Amino acid sequence: MKKLSILTFLLSLLGASSQAAVLVQVGTATRTTTTAQDNAVLALVAAKDADACVGIGLPASCTQAQYDASPLARPGVTIYPRTAAGAMQYVLDLIFSDLDNVIPAQVTQISSAAAQAAWNAASPAQQQAACTALGKDATTCK
Repeated sequence: MKKLSILTFLLSLLGASSQAAVLVQVGTATRTTTTAQDNAVLALVAAKDADACVGIGLPASCTQAQYDASPLARPGVTIYPRTAAGAMQYVLDLIFSDLDNVIPAQVTQISSAAAQAAWNAASPAQQQAACTALGKDATTCK
């Protein structure tokens, strides 16, 4: 839930457009942000990084290398640079981390449904041939 609220906040920040630095770029799509929006995202990055660093006994401004060198480091934690590029990567990671969880499940669901439909549409001879191709006993494979 915390990730979703941060993502919602970030997307609302990116909703208003004005002349400033490009903070987010996905493929050829870009989103222009204001300095205030950039500063707000950088503040979120700094707070997230500080939480991770302090949580294992490091200074709030630790780097990824310092974090990784700690015996208390947790796998998968990213310490983002406190730069526009670090802020952009943070926003993209928030957006795409959920996609990584949603898309494979949908693909599996679609693939399973398609496989079941194909199996149901196949003749008994085709089903037996498929079983044999998979190294299964054609008489007991379902």
